Amino acid sequence: MSVGIRPYQQRGERDHVLRWSAVVLLWAGLCAPSAVLALSKPDWLYTVALPVTEQTEQAREEAATRGLLEVLSRVTGLQSIPRGELVRAALARPDRFYNQFVFNQERDQQNRRRLVVEITYQSQAVLELVRAARLPVWDARRPQLLALLVVEAPQGERTLLYEGSTHPLATAVREVARARGLPLRLPSADGEAALDARDVWRYNTTVMRAAATRYAPDAILIGRAQSRDDAAGASRLLVDWRYALSTLWLGQRGLRAPQVITDMDADVAWVDEAQFQLPGQLATAQAAASAPIHTLANQLAERYAVLARDQQQHQIAITGVEDVQAYADLLAFLQALEFVDAARIEGLRGAAIEITLVSRAQSDQLLQLLTLGGELALPDSPLLGRIEFTWQG
Repeated sequence: MSVGIRPYQQRGERDHVLRWSAVVLLWAGLCAPSAVLALSKPDWLYTVALPVTEQTEQAREEAATRGLLEVLSRVTGLQSIPRGELVRAALARPDRFYNQFVFNQERDQQNRRRLVVEITYQSQAVLELVRAARLPVWDARRPQLLALLVVEAPQGERTLLYEGSTHPLATAVREVARARGLPLRLPSADGEAALDARDVWRYNTTVMRAAATRYAPDAILIGRAQSRDDAAGASRLLVDWRYALSTLWLGQRGLRAPQVITDMDADVAWVDEAQFQLPGQLATAQAAASAPIHTLANQLAERYAVLARDQQQHQIAITGVEDVQAYADLLAFLQALEFVDAARIEGLRGAAIEITLVSRAQSDQLLQLLTLGGELALPDSPLLGRIEFTWQG
């Protein structure tokens, strides 16, 4: 294994504003309990692993260009990145955007060993590029996906793919989800709690409810694959897909679907019309996996990504911050939000901290994003003309 470290880029003004505000209010002596609905904020959002043919600087830089495109896709929510002037310049010099790399060995979909380079990009540098290039920004908090994949052999035997499976479909689903910035796992194969392939194949809602309870995902992706040989004798898959999405990720601006059927429980809804199929044709595992993951990622990004509009200033107030630790947690929360370009602490009004947020998000989308994970909550009876949150983080 070979590791490289690059100098870390200087932090931006946004961090300085938040840290200085922290010093001021800590001195003022704010004096809070907490509990949060956990969404995924993946540490790997800015890390990619790409195959290379040799352990050389040239191979690393070529991979770094491809890796930067993948990171940009994750951060923006765009499946294809527009090649504007700033993006082209960045792709020509990807070394300006990463600070760590490591060469390693792993196994591919055919279980063959291959050389890969894992590159970690600087989040601040990438976000500055995204903003300068006027690309959308998709918040790093993403829904947790549970993939239930059943493969039917030509003889009719059905197999459920578990965590650690090296089946090409399991590997492809994981790879495509990772490339789009969606955290995905397969179920565990542990004793009595293991799922039955026959129940998953029949879309048994009792079993789905049990899986939702055990793994607590935000979305369940179900794939029923039939293994066939094409005319040339190559192994292919015919897959139909459907997914269930937590009501947290639905709502008035939810995924486009003609009909939503709540046949699991109050918290999970089948998006029944959003089925992904490859009718009448066989496909490789990679192609079969791409259809549902890209569609789901595109629709989520369409809802949650903040477009590159002009910056707006939003005045908000936050109550429930009753001690120094709660205040530090609030600052860390605001600092981590990619769609917030700057945050200014304006002062105190009673028990509320008054803050100006600078963001390209419009007011309704900003409210949706700020309350997405449960750290901030809107009151049941909001005051007219005042956007006030309660800190619960």
